[in-house]
Amino acid sequence: MITRTGAGPDLFTVPPGTVSLAGGMPALGTLPWPEIAAATGATLELAGPTVLQYGRPVVGSTLARRIRDLLALQGADVDAAELIPTAGSQMGLCVVAAVLGRDADTVLCEAPSYPGALAAFRDRGLEPVAVPADADGVDPDAVAGLVRRRRPAFLYVNPTFHNPTGRVMPRQRRRDLLAACAAVDLPVVEDDPYGLLSFDGHLHTSLLALAGPGGDVIHLGTASKIFAPGLRVGWIAAPAHRRSALAAQADLMSLSPSVFAQGVVADFLAGPSWPAQLDVFRREYRERAEIADGALRSAGAERHWRWERPRGGFYLWLTARAGGVDAEAVAERARRAGVLVVPGRHFSVAGESDDGLRLCFTGPRRAQLAPAVERLGAVLAEVGA
Repeated sequence: MITRTGAGPDLFTVPPGTVSLAGGMPALGTLPWPEIAAATGATLELAGPTVLQYGRPVVGSTLARRIRDLLALQGADVDAAELIPTAGSQMGLCVVAAVLGRDADTVLCEAPSYPGALAAFRDRGLEPVAVPADADGVDPDAVAGLVRRRRPAFLYVNPTFHNPTGRVMPRQRRRDLLAACAAVDLPVVEDDPYGLLSFDGHLHTSLLALAGPGGDVIHLGTASKIFAPGLRVGWIAAPAHRRSALAAQADLMSLSPSVFAQGVVADFLAGPSWPAQLDVFRREYRERAEIADGALRSAGAERHWRWERPRGGFYLWLTARAGGVDAEAVAERARRAGVLVVPGRHFSVAGESDDGLRLCFTGPRRAQLAPAVERLGAVLAEVGA
């Protein structure tokens, strides 16, 4: 089985005796396997051999209607026939970079940012440029000046349960950011893998919804974090004037996303198990976040490192209280202690996150989580001493 890609660090290879808190993996052990098996069988039985053929069943299909319903949970009103299928949201990032980046050489990014996005942009010759930000996210007042100086292709943001920090951009900041971008005709690319994974069930209105039909927001979604990443099912929701070029580029890159995988996802999302499964994910991840937070505190990591308890998503982001800490060296010490985490340089746009560490609390078996985080916490306490 081939799993390695060039989009950042190798997060899939876990040496024996090691627990990975590195890769952004969902807790697939919580999935209802009988229902998934039934969805798989139903897809094969109902569609017959054509489900293994080339095709674009997302257009007007059951899956498209389910995606429309998911987007509506965060306030967006999208026509199911206008969605563009992708093989995961990583492909969506590559599609957007290829189309919007044709006449530009830079892209504005919040910092830190998802490594797969940075890699996709750089692969297309786009230099990521960090936008000044605070705890609420990108500073809208900084956008106009950067557009004048750098002429970027678009602004890339992950406003809800951000990777790697886990933060949420407040509603007013979202409105202000959209207004600032509209004033200088800057498209906004909203990456939203985690938006439905709010631990308290409160869903934040997406940028796509706030921008409305006349807005220039391209929204990237995926089933990878709310169902199964191995199926590689994602989508793009885009304004009408951008849809044709994006769809053509998507066809060029994949010819046809998996009809079979789309059918399985559609059948599961349309079934009775899906709403309950989303609640299971939220509850499981909330409890795991609490376990990770408590294990770090009990190990004494709080004396020398800071973090916020996550309110949703997959990640806990640690930064050193003192300057000069080499997070790469800390991650190596953690590896020798049997725990994998991702050092901040992989998320850095311009070196601003080199003192950070990302911890993913969703991937390991639940019984492994507390002992692994305690070992990490002991390393962090030693580093700061």
